[in-house]
Amino acid sequence: MSDDLVKRLRELAKDQDMLAPDNTNDSAELREAADRIETLKAALQPFADPCIEHCFERCESECDSMEECPCFIARATLAGENHDDK
Repeated sequence: MSDDLVKRLRELAKDQDMLAPDNTNDSAELREAADRIETLKAALQPFADPCIEHCFERCESECDSMEECPCFIARATLAGENHDDK
């Protein structure tokens, strides 16, 4: 889902450039937001993957379910899934 958000932000920036070529600040901010999301996701993914492997070995037996594990929540968030606090 975050990839969809990045794609939508880039499309909005492109549309903004075509609709108001004199005002590039808005489209630049949209592109910056898309870049930032991609950068954050790339930086966090290497931490989430090993953590989730650890949790499969450890938390499944200690937690009621993997869905309550912080590592699972972090990985799902990186994937763009919505999780409500329980």
